[in-house]
Amino acid sequence: MQRLPAIGQRGRHPPHVTAKAAPDSQAPHSPTEPGNQATGNSPSPGSLATQEQATGGAQPSDDTNTVVAPDAESDTGSALSGTYRPANLPELALTPPLIYEILAAEIALQREQPGAAYATYHSLAAQTGDARLARRATEIAIVTGSLSDALDSARLWVRLDPTYPNARKALDTLLLANGRVTEVEPALTRQLTQARQAGTLDTAYPQLQEKLLNLPDRRAAWALAQRLSASDLDNIQARLMRARLAHEAGQQQAATDEALAAQQLAPDNIEAVLASVQLLQSRPGGRQRAAVLLGNYLQKHPDDLRALKAQGLLQIASEQNDAAIATLSRVQSLEPDNPATLYTLAQLHHQKHDYARATEALQRYVALPEDIERDNGNAFLFLSEIAQKQNDQAGAIQWLERVPTNSRVHFEAQLTRASLLARQSRPEAGLAALSSLKPRNLRETQLQTVTRAQILREAGRYQAAFDVLDRAIRQRKDDKDTIDLLYDRAIAAEKVGRLDVLEKDLRRLIKLRPDDGNAYNALGYTLADHNQRLLEALTLIEKANQLNPGDPHIQDSLGWVYFRLGRTQDALDVFRALWQKSPDTEVGTHYGEVLWHAGQQDGARDIWRQCRQQDPNNELLRDTLKRLGVTLQP
Repeated sequence: MQRLPAIGQRGRHPPHVTAKAAPDSQAPHSPTEPGNQATGNSPSPGSLATQEQATGGAQPSDDTNTVVAPDAESDTGSALSGTYRPANLPELALTPPLIYEILAAEIALQREQPGAAYATYHSLAAQTGDARLARRATEIAIVTGSLSDALDSARLWVRLDPTYPNARKALDTLLLANGRVTEVEPALTRQLTQARQAGTLDTAYPQLQEKLLNLPDRRAAWALAQRLSASDLDNIQARLMRARLAHEAGQQQAATDEALAAQQLAPDNIEAVLASVQLLQSRPGGRQRAAVLLGNYLQKHPDDLRALKAQGLLQIASEQNDAAIATLSRVQSLEPDNPATLYTLAQLHHQKHDYARATEALQRYVALPEDIERDNGNAFLFLSEIAQKQNDQAGAIQWLERVPTNSRVHFEAQLTRASLLARQSRPEAGLAALSSLKPRNLRETQLQTVTRAQILREAGRYQAAFDVLDRAIRQRKDDKDTIDLLYDRAIAAEKVGRLDVLEKDLRRLIKLRPDDGNAYNALGYTLADHNQRLLEALTLIEKANQLNPGDPHIQDSLGWVYFRLGRTQDALDVFRALWQKSPDTEVGTHYGEVLWHAGQQDGARDIWRQCRQQDPNNELLRDTLKRLGVTLQP
């Protein structure tokens, strides 16, 4: 089942932790993704990203009741590992021809010819009756992904050494991996009967779960799990196995029922509680029930870290960020060197604009002992963003200079550093820093180009910015190599009065990426801003809103086109709600202008002062005030 990410599993601490998915792409000045200059579609360090990002993919299963689905290779690994000496070795002379064939098979493996190696070992095992050779053939077939060959050699292995349990285990797993349910079911039934008699069902069912997850047909696996466990419904592990297999088969109601049944059998069993919490979240009203389950458990076990982490993530998913901060602060007090908890707390404080606490959490994160694995590069990038939010450009640059050269975000950090140097009224310093970078691939080359154009544009050198992008696009004829530059050339084209190029580029983007709302929005906003084809502009922006509902940049465009169409009250309604949710400088600049024309000059000045405070050099704000002849008092 999709697992609740475990905040704080040492050794695997990715930077983003949340239970709420972020959009695939954000417009350039998203308030939840600050400082995204020249970073493409990568989430910023301060954004809360997806569960998979939060956990770094599959993690060991000790954080929940679930077991990561193994493949045939991983599940047979224990059967194939270690020293193996069959009970009955054949009387076999180690003749030169036999030695030659074994050496030839191993050489074939080194030459990446596993088929020949497998055929040799399988043939030798059949000829000699040596189970060790059958085991080796099985191993080769599994590693190369030839499950049918692996099944053939595993059958031979069991025939040659029928009393060896690992041979039987490998065969059962491979029968399931090849979809042979009817053939393997009697053996699995016998194993459970033996476990029942020995009183070892609590270990037998997790092992059975691993085997059944190898069955390609998930519905068949769920049906088989029900048949095998029908007489053990009072066993917690049997119920948890049924929950996992039902989930994998897409039977979410059955999965939830099974997990809750396990929890009712043992309310203090953390595995059952966590499974129920995870599955309940996908059901209507399930988050409230999950919160009650966790709350009841934590009343009896207030220091259970796994339950506290699950509660924190549930609160994040429910947008109860204050409660999540309290819960995760408790986690951090119990586990002070946990980097993922510190990073998540930084993200939550950042969302509340509590930059002091966010900075404190990140500074503790980067100061953790060296033997604790974490992503300091991303943390320094996040610290730089926070400094930028506080108009501390020098501090932001200093944080970026601490990003390690081997960090995956080092190139991105240096691009941002170049932009910040340029904004300190030193565009040439920014361009020089940019030129010193050595991109390693096409994406980094394009990001470097976009950043160079951005620096030139912000310095007022609009034609130079357009020329940089135009030249880069003309040098590459393939759409897939230039698509990420079209948006930026369109923006640059508007600044040099080339609306024909802007419209051409944006319509090309719409054709290449018909499901991307940004191009629709950019074209619609430009038409509205120039008071041209306003009904068409509205249609384009509404299409963008349909594709990316709730996007603050699209809402800004919607309010602006309403204003241009004379729908002042509609515009005010949009901007009022948007400003409360996302007090971005460009949003505030537009909101202020609508208020100004609606006769609410004092309200407009108040909004503009807030905008000036958070971004004193904003070009749109400066141009708007100049056009309206407004001078703001301190």
